[in-house]
Amino acid sequence: MRSLLHALAILFFSWASPIFGQWDSIPFVAANPVFDEGFLVAHENADGINAFSSASRKWSLVAGPSAGIVGTGDWTMLVRDGFSTFIGYSARRNASAPIVVPALAFFAVEDDVILLIEANPPRAHAYSAVSNTWSTIPLTSIPPVSDVATSRFVIGLRDNLTYWGFGARKAAWTPLPVASRGGAPIADGNVVLVDLLDPFSGTGTPDMAAFSGVRNNWAISPPYFFPNGSLLDHNVAYTRVPAGGGFAGCSYSAYSGGWVSSPTPHGLGVSEKLTDNVVRIEDPDPTKRFEACGALPQTWSLLPGNLVDIILDEDYTVVQDAALTDMYAFSGLCKNMWIPMPLSFGVPAVSPSGPDHMASLIEGTLLHVFAPETSAWAAPFPIPSSGVLTIEDTVTDVRTPGAPFDGIAGRWNLHTPGPVPATPAFTTISAGSVIAHQQTAGVGAGDVTIYDERCDDWPAAFSAGVGSILTADRNLVVADPVAGGLVWGYSVQRGDWTSPGPIPMPLIVPPALDENVAWLVDNGNALWAFGTPNEGNVYYPWPNGTEYNTSGPIPGTTISSGPFGYSILGIPGTTGGWGLISPFKVHPGIVTAPILGMTCLDLTTYVSMGFFGITDADCLREKLPTTSSSFGGCIQFWLQPLIYDFFAATFRWGHRCDPAWFF
Repeated sequence: MRSLLHALAILFFSWASPIFGQWDSIPFVAANPVFDEGFLVAHENADGINAFSSASRKWSLVAGPSAGIVGTGDWTMLVRDGFSTFIGYSARRNASAPIVVPALAFFAVEDDVILLIEANPPRAHAYSAVSNTWSTIPLTSIPPVSDVATSRFVIGLRDNLTYWGFGARKAAWTPLPVASRGGAPIADGNVVLVDLLDPFSGTGTPDMAAFSGVRNNWAISPPYFFPNGSLLDHNVAYTRVPAGGGFAGCSYSAYSGGWVSSPTPHGLGVSEKLTDNVVRIEDPDPTKRFEACGALPQTWSLLPGNLVDIILDEDYTVVQDAALTDMYAFSGLCKNMWIPMPLSFGVPAVSPSGPDHMASLIEGTLLHVFAPETSAWAAPFPIPSSGVLTIEDTVTDVRTPGAPFDGIAGRWNLHTPGPVPATPAFTTISAGSVIAHQQTAGVGAGDVTIYDERCDDWPAAFSAGVGSILTADRNLVVADPVAGGLVWGYSVQRGDWTSPGPIPMPLIVPPALDENVAWLVDNGNALWAFGTPNEGNVYYPWPNGTEYNTSGPIPGTTISSGPFGYSILGIPGTTGGWGLISPFKVHPGIVTAPILGMTCLDLTTYVSMGFFGITDADCLREKLPTTSSSFGGCIQFWLQPLIYDFFAATFRWGHRCDPAWFF
């Protein structure tokens, strides 16, 4: 525990503020579009270009009426003001940074990065929403579009005999000089991939080069087998290397920043597949039937036998033996081992849907759940013939008439009973991390019951109003009263319902949702936006998002870890505070008078990160520390701010803990 707390102490981050509302509004112009992305909403009205940040939960004016929106991503927006001024906006930080580019040749807007190619002189400008900064490199010439690759978190360029990589997390360009021209870069998620042998001219070397948007380094594979069979998907890449008269798999991980070759040779006829965090080889030879390697800890694991595939998804894969006695799960995030689960009925286990972040399978009348974050199976759960199953990316729910709701989240891997429905007359909506049941008749009609996956709890039903229509996305629910009453929004991160209050009804534009934001237009022509993040907002909130954290430098190298991003909401000039972190969470919380509110941190193991100042004009204080030592993966930390209000001269706990997974 001491070593773990010592590692925790290396993570320095920000502070917190009084609770903000989660709704904010601006005047709506019907002739102009509303751009909604995972963490921002943008709209142009008479004042100019406005952006709503889910982290700050407020609208901000980014540019005046002379400007226009060029493009948006999950956390980014590119604005052009006049001819040569461009503005990068970050919803992570509710802040913007201008840059002057007199002769624009090319641009790209992705979720966390923006690229501008300047023609005279030839230069590349990259914007990071993590740092809210531009970084510029000179080019020998304007690159053709084929020499440019962009994806959610990375940018890749080929400039004569130099390849360049840029990642949002470290916000810096990293060069890879080569002696001979290779192929064009491609990009996906956190990886830029280059075949260093040009397929057209034959120049270069038979190696694959990969750039990590997490570690900000280039790594070159061993010489590859022909044909190399290279593949790329988000955090992982793959090529073949010669082995035993055939080839072996060689995997790359953006989170480790390196390539790892398998010791197992294969021949032709294999099937090779990648998902976000898993590389898998399927071989017809039963002595090496399935082989997999995860993004972390990035070790190859062989599973021989007479086996058949069940499912391969973002973070895991599951197979079963042909005799139907066992199935085996492999996590791409934790342990990298095949974990068995006995089958009870001798019938095939099936996956009714493909949840990204946990496996939920049905075998006869049993539900089997595998959690990639701990590489463990939950206890099998019986499903009566009358049971109804709802499966989403991070939560699964079983509903049986006359029995309690059953909720399970991968982060806890426990079947947690909820209330018994007052009536069988209810509807269910679900998405991502949300499963919500709304009673449609009888006493309590309109009430909504939601399983709280962050706390493994079933809070009391919330009265959304009779006749309200629910809409869900990854981390939120919005209730539209339709015939009158209040609009309500539910946040997975906060675990609560909030409303903009009485607004003119009916709505001109009904609620539109996207992961962590929602927007609507009331009958008074006000554009309302809603953001889900808590006062403390973890940048990489897997499994409530796709990205996670990694710790420490690569042993024996100078390659450091990517930053751990964390921001705290506050009122400018009014409050300041301390960030606290613990590997353990307490529910529902601990009262620690005279500090107001309660903490959900285990007070015997928490570490204070120190005081981080008074909030500034963007209403957010953020920190991007990197860890200077490594600790074991598969760890969930909990973060909560302790806030001091300078005007009231009081301390209080920030609302609710935010989790962060480190793999």
